[in-house]
Amino acid sequence: MMHPTQRLRILRSEIESAQRNAAAERALAATGAKDNPWKGAVEKCDALNKEARELELEIKGEAIKERLEKLRTLDRELAKAMEARTSADEAQRAASEHESVQRWQKAGSIARALGCAYDLEAQFAPWYLSNKERYQGAPSCVDFFLKSTNPGLRFDEKDRPHIVRWHLAKGAAQAAIIHWSALAESRSALLREHPELAYAA
Repeated sequence: MMHPTQRLRILRSEIESAQRNAAAERALAATGAKDNPWKGAVEKCDALNKEARELELEIKGEAIKERLEKLRTLDRELAKAMEARTSADEAQRAASEHESVQRWQKAGSIARALGCAYDLEAQFAPWYLSNKERYQGAPSCVDFFLKSTNPGLRFDEKDRPHIVRWHLAKGAAQAAIIHWSALAESRSALLREHPELAYAA
């Protein structure tokens, strides 16, 4: 069976020819001639136009149906993304309650006040959060922070699992927000382009 859009393209070509024949039929009929070789052209043209209008409505209906299904799919994905976002936020919140994490969150300002922010943020933190062993690229400042006399800057192996868990939870929460936001923007863009879907949904 021919697809409606393909049939519509053919119809439009046939209509152009039918319109010329219909015009010729009317013109000759106006002269009062009894024999008209274009007799029936007007009826054929009207029939072709009627079929074209019906096909256009069918095609438009299919397009709206596809867009509506896309909107519903986005709504389902958004609901799942919101659940994931809520779960990730809760995991981050729970991880942040540990005393080690709370000290870690304040360490940056302490390090900046003492002039060792670069060592903490650019050297020690990347290695510490990577969970690598000391022999795996540990920076020269590692002992300063592992054995610091300042409790706000001392982070040893007992603190590490809790801080790494929080860091991973924070990354997961950020990724969940980005994913949800992308889906929300896709839905908004679809409704901006096809506002009629807001009523059909």
